[in-house]
Amino acid sequence: MAERRRAVLAWDAANGGEVDPEVFRREILPGLGSVSLDAMAEATGLTKGYCSFVRRGLKTPHRRHWTILHRLATSRTR
Repeated sequence: MAERRRAVLAWDAANGGEVDPEVFRREILPGLGSVSLDAMAEATGLTKGYCSFVRRGLKTPHRRHWTILHRLATSRTR
C-alpha cells in the first residue's frame, strides 16, 4: 500500500494536480462497457473487483490509468 501511495504521489508531482472526474465519466466511461474486466485489470494493474466498480461508474480511477483505459475503451479489438 505504501508503494502504491508513493507511485501516486510521484505521478501527481510529475503530471500536475487533480482533473475533474466528470472528464473520465464523459469521455472514457461510456466505452468501457464492452471492455472485459480481465483486459482492464491486466492493462492497469488494478484488481478485477476494482475494475468492476470503475466499469459500473461507482469508482473513478486515478488519472494515471485514464490514458490506458481510454485506449481500451476506443479500441476495436476489446
